[in-house]
Amino acid sequence: MSKRKSESTKKKSSYVSNAYFNCKTGDTGHILGIDFTKNPEQRELIRLMNDNNTPYIFCFGDAGTGKTFAAVAATIDLIKVQRRYSKAFYIREPLEVGRSLGFLPGDLDEKYGPYLEGLEDNLEHISLMTGLNKDDMKHCFECTPPQFTRGRSFLDSILIIDEAQNLSLDTIRTLMTRLGNYCKMVFIGSTNQIDIKGATKEKNDFKTAYEITKAIEPPIVGFVELVKSERSEYCKIIDNAFAAYYDSKK
Repeated sequence: MSKRKSESTKKKSSYVSNAYFNCKTGDTGHILGIDFTKNPEQRELIRLMNDNNTPYIFCFGDAGTGKTFAAVAATIDLIKVQRRYSKAFYIREPLEVGRSLGFLPGDLDEKYGPYLEGLEDNLEHISLMTGLNKDDMKHCFECTPPQFTRGRSFLDSILIIDEAQNLSLDTIRTLMTRLGNYCKMVFIGSTNQIDIKGATKEKNDFKTAYEITKAIEPPIVGFVELVKSERSEYCKIIDNAFAAYYDSKK
C-alpha cells in the first residue's frame, strides 16, 4: 500500500464525511465539508468557537441568518473531528411563541422535545449537506432547560444557549457562572424576536448581559452579529418589515 493511500485510510472514520477531507484542518471557512467562506459573520463565529482565549461568545442575528446552524456545525467539528471537547449541551428556554398550549403531558423528555425541533432541523441539514449520520451527531448533545443548570459545573464541554433573547439577566448570570475549565459557552439570539413582555429590541437582558461582560479585562467575551439571510431573502424582507412597523409604533 502506498504512503498516500495509507494516510487516507488512517484518516477515515465513521463520524467524518468524505467531503471534510477536501478541507484543510483548522480552516474555519470549511467545517465538515460545508463552505462558510461566503458568509464572513458565520466564519467569525466559527473562528471564535475555535479560539481558546474566548470562553464566552454572544452571537446576535436576525431570523434565518444561520446562527444556530454555524454554531452546531462548529460544535460537531470540535468534538467529533478535532476532539477538543468531550460533549455539548444544547440549552433553550421552553418558552412558547404566541398563545400557550397549556400543560403538556408526558415526562420531561416528552415535554421538552417540541422545543428542540430547531436543533433537529439543523442536524438534518448538516446531514444532508455532508453525509454525516444524524443520530451520531445528535449523540454529541445533551439537551436541557436552563432551569436545570443551577448547581451544575460543566467541564470540557461546549454549551449552546439558543433563543437567548428570552432569558432573564439572572438566568444568563447563572449560566455564565456554571462554566468550568476547557469549556465554551455560546449565547445565540435575535432581538427582533423577543417573547418576554416588557422587553424590547433596544432594552433586553440579552443585550444587557453582553454590555456588562464585554468590558472585562483581559477580554474573555467575544461578539459577532450575523446579517446575511441564509434561510431565504424573503425571511429577511419580512423580518425587516415587521421590525420597521414596531419601531414606528414607539
